[in-house]
Amino acid sequence: MDPNDPVTRHDLHTLWDLGFDIGHSTRTIADCIAAGKEDEESLTSILETRFLVGDVNITKRLERSVNTNLLGRRLRPFVSQQLEKRQPRHAKRGPSVQLLEPNVKESPGELRETHVVGWLLREIKKKSAPEGLLEEHLLTKAQYQVYTQAIDFLWKTRNELHFATGKAYDVLEHEIQPLVTEGLGYTADGQMLAIEYFMRDYYLHARNIKHLTDLVCERLSGRPSVAMRTVGLIARRALDDGAILTHIGLPRKRRDFFNDDPFRLLGLFLDSQRFGLPLNEATQQAIKSHLHLIEDQFRHSNRASRIFLSILSAPQGVARTLHTMHELGVLGQYVPEFRSIDSLFQYNRYHIYTTDEHTLVAIETLETIGLTEKADCNGPIRRVLGELQRKDLLNLAILLRDVGKSARDDDHSSTGARMAQAFLKRLGLSPEEIRTVVFLVQNHLLMSHMSQRRDLSVR
Repeated sequence: MDPNDPVTRHDLHTLWDLGFDIGHSTRTIADCIAAGKEDEESLTSILETRFLVGDVNITKRLERSVNTNLLGRRLRPFVSQQLEKRQPRHAKRGPSVQLLEPNVKESPGELRETHVVGWLLREIKKKSAPEGLLEEHLLTKAQYQVYTQAIDFLWKTRNELHFATGKAYDVLEHEIQPLVTEGLGYTADGQMLAIEYFMRDYYLHARNIKHLTDLVCERLSGRPSVAMRTVGLIARRALDDGAILTHIGLPRKRRDFFNDDPFRLLGLFLDSQRFGLPLNEATQQAIKSHLHLIEDQFRHSNRASRIFLSILSAPQGVARTLHTMHELGVLGQYVPEFRSIDSLFQYNRYHIYTTDEHTLVAIETLETIGLTEKADCNGPIRRVLGELQRKDLLNLAILLRDVGKSARDDDHSSTGARMAQAFLKRLGLSPEEIRTVVFLVQNHLLMSHMSQRRDLSVR
């Protein structure tokens, strides 16, 4: 096609006059294939080609030529490279979807994840995303609806972010968040600010994207997601509770695996912690589908209590296990008091995470200090941790310390202490153990108060 074609020139100049900074090129189908073979940016654009207007037959011819000349073995190295890039990208921007200033395009659970899924789908199934995920039965109808709703939400957010800043900018910075919130039509009520409602929705959608893209990548590539591939080769064998040891997976006959024994919903996490192995994506999805089995009788069960306390008492892996339980909804279902702070966003500069994530990071930080052997300023803390006889009680106190923030009152420590007491009784702890944990929750701000408002050099 002639780049000086009057139709092309007219459209391009019109877009420029409207203020659009648009990347453009005019190519024949052969030119597109050649560019796709030579340039990664051109390849990704071609893979995501969408028909807008004009001769649909040209688009169909391009698609056939792409399938013949770019897909299959030719595309495999590119897609494998994109899968491998997910790990360092997550490491750079943090593994959590609940950063207070997330990158809409590059953070975990964001749009880049969906791009990788689309490229993988084109390579292996020669189908376009997202509809190809449903056509190839890679997602159920319910999962597909969740996935497309999440993508739609992220695109609306990104567009509004660009409108608010007047440029292509992808970081939801503190000062920009109110503008995006207003543009998307969120309003406040007596319980939460408008921005807090918006950010909570944002995190929930990002969490869904993260889980479902991991699931699709595992199913399409025939190998675990990036997080899973750090494990190495381990013999496959059955555990006492019926789970399969490779990654922690489910047995072939799995229809009634959780219905026959609902406590497996907690026991699998204990297996994962003990063996240092992650739950594979299929197992994670199965767990999410059976959360309804965790009801009041389950929460009051001594067996559930023993499993949960065993997780909290472990010498390592506590934070990682709790984080996975939280992402899959198990932690909040078993501890409704903690669910009350799920994705609780506080519009201030004092934290870099949501309340729930901040809590889990605190447990992880303390765990890291306890496992570190080098001599540093944390030596006294490490020494005290080594003398603890009930690590589970300390972890319970940290886990419950901020649950009172859900009440939005001025004294979240006292509110949290009352909420903690209800859970600890349900857990079956002794009166003395309950008093210890409740005391720590009630007074958890005392250390920061002393360190920030008192002269510790005075004896």
